[in-house]
Amino acid sequence: MQIENGRLKNICELNFTTSAQFRVVVQVTYLLFV
Repeated sequence: MQIENGRLKNICELNFTTSAQFRVVVQVTYLLFV
């Protein structure tokens, strides 16, 4: 359980720190596929 919680926390932190870059990637990918 602790390993899963730690992993989830790391993923949340990673998403928070790279949310701007992630949004740009999503938008570019969306434009490419649409």
